[in-house]
Amino acid sequence: IKSPLEHRLTGFLIIFDITNHHKIMRLILRKKQGKLTLKVVGRIGKKPKNSKDYVYMEKVYMRIEKFMRKKTPFLDGDFSIQDLCDSLYMSRSLVSRSINRIGNTNFRSYVNNYRVTYALELMQKDPRVKLSQIASLSGFNSIPSFNSSFKDVMSMCPSEYVRSLQLKEDLRYYSKKKESEPRFVSAPSLQDV
Repeated sequence: IKSPLEHRLTGFLIIFDITNHHKIMRLILRKKQGKLTLKVVGRIGKKPKNSKDYVYMEKVYMRIEKFMRKKTPFLDGDFSIQDLCDSLYMSRSLVSRSINRIGNTNFRSYVNNYRVTYALELMQKDPRVKLSQIASLSGFNSIPSFNSSFKDVMSMCPSEYVRSLQLKEDLRYYSKKKESEPRFVSAPSLQDV
């Protein structure tokens, strides 16, 4: 079994940022001919100290958003903030602060928001799928956590939302059926002739 560091070192090139004395340094770790070399590329920015560095935090947040949308790591029920940090090569405090300040939420709520959004997409595709399957496919480990997260985001229970989707689907079906039915015009009576 490989350690987390060995697992990350299987590639030839790893780029990561570290914070040192209020500076963020970019380091490149290369594996050449079985030897590891570490090279400091340079300073890429200053460590955010207060609200004046809001722009920097926005850039970090956008990087997190892009990763979450492209890679969909939230579908893994065991996804943690440490997994996100390892994937983005960022410190835990930087990721947490950017989600807290820019996203105005904590990490757990942030991830659950993505999961609920994904669940909504699944429900809209097929409202007849069981909620337990939707919860599992969306990355929730339990139905109660799915229900509470869904209610926090949508202000209604998942079952209520599914019922509303089914009602809309039924209304669409019956309105199309009614439009496609031929309309019969009554024949003129003999008195009219």
